Amino acid sequence: MKKITLIASLLLLISLSLTSCEADGIDPVYYINNNNNPGPVNNNPPGGDNDDDDDPVASEGDYFPMALNNEWDFIYTGDFDEDPAPMKIIGTEVIGGVTYYKINHYFQESGTDDLTGEADIHLRKNGGTYYERVSVDIPAANGLPSITIAPYEIIVLKDNLEVGESWTQTVTQTTTYGMSGFPPVTMTLNFKGTIMQKDLTVTVEGETFTDVIKEKMVQTIMGADYTTYIWFAKNVGPIKSESTGEGLSYQMALTSYIIN
Repeated sequence: MKKITLIASLLLLISLSLTSCEADGIDPVYYINNNNNPGPVNNNPPGGDNDDDDDPVASEGDYFPMALNNEWDFIYTGDFDEDPAPMKIIGTEVIGGVTYYKINHYFQESGTDDLTGEADIHLRKNGGTYYERVSVDIPAANGLPSITIAPYEIIVLKDNLEVGESWTQTVTQTTTYGMSGFPPVTMTLNFKGTIMQKDLTVTVEGETFTDVIKEKMVQTIMGADYTTYIWFAKNVGPIKSESTGEGLSYQMALTSYIIN
């Protein structure tokens, strides 16, 4: 099993992702491996005003190409000690009748001394909306109980919105601890994504990208905000990101990529 860090930032997207561990060893956002996971998760509460349903409106392009062996390699600066392995699409999986692309990690991955487990992360696109489906399985180890976080989906981009337009999403995350008599813990996560700019030309690590969308994603957990700006280039995918929140600050920049 690979080691994973429980991260509170979406980017994690952003994840992101995907920041600081909570007192009980659970991070507000990360992922869990479960081959019996259901398909697309509808996180809209009854009467809610979330904008997280499938979007049939035509996409304006491919801002996160999904194909087997697509790969993005980033350099990180800020509050991380080392760069993770390249982000890579490693397979496909049909869940609940919907095809997902399985990715090895989403923007950030590093080790901890005490927690080792499998992250299960899948991507899909419908119309102009891109989704990340996340879940985590951490087996009992080093005197700590097992931890599982039930699967849910996060919108990571809507490429067909105009500059200044936004969407909101409320997600219920359920965490189960492998301790007798300890009930599952439910947490509400709130997201707001906004399209800041479109049709940009951006240079990252010496390469110039055109037709770039800049997005702002704010993730609110227990009253704390985590903000990430992400730049997506057409036919390439994410090219850079800047994340801050609750004492965390880091940046990532694309150094190389393979698009099939």
